[in-house]
Amino acid sequence: AINRIPDLGLGSDIIVGFPGEDDAAFENTMACVQDLPFSNLHVFSYSQRRGTPAASMPDQVDPATKKERSAKLIALGDAKRDAFAKSFIGTPVTALIERVSEDGTATGWTDQYLPVRIATQTLAQNDIATVTPTQTDGDVLCA
Repeated sequence: AINRIPDLGLGSDIIVGFPGEDDAAFENTMACVQDLPFSNLHVFSYSQRRGTPAASMPDQVDPATKKERSAKLIALGDAKRDAFAKSFIGTPVTALIERVSEDGTATGWTDQYLPVRIATQTLAQNDIATVTPTQTDGDVLCA
C-alpha cells in the first residue's frame, strides 16, 4: 500500500505487557514496528480486568517491565513520526486550519495527520490551505 499511496500516514495501537509476552515476543514487536511504515503509534500497557479470560492467564508481565517496554516503543514511534514529518519538507501539503492565534500563526492538521504551524496573516479557522513546509519542530510541519 505504501507504494500506491507514498505519503500515507499509517497509525497503529499497540499493547505491551499482555500475559505471556516474553522478551523475544517484545523484541519481535519492536522489529515489526521498525520495519513497517508507521507514522503514528498509540502505545499502552495491558492492565488486568477482573473477570476477563486474560486476567487469569499465566505469565502476567510485571508493571516495571510493562513501563520499560512501553517507553521503548513510544521512543521508537516518536522517532518514526519525526522522520515521517521531515519527509514532507519542501513538499506541498494540504492542511485544515483549526486555530489562528492573535499574532496570525495558523495551526492545523495535514491529510497525513501531521500538525502544521503556518506563519500567515491571511488564513482563518476552517480554511483549507496548501503550504510547503520549510522545516519541522519535532513532528510539527512549519511553513
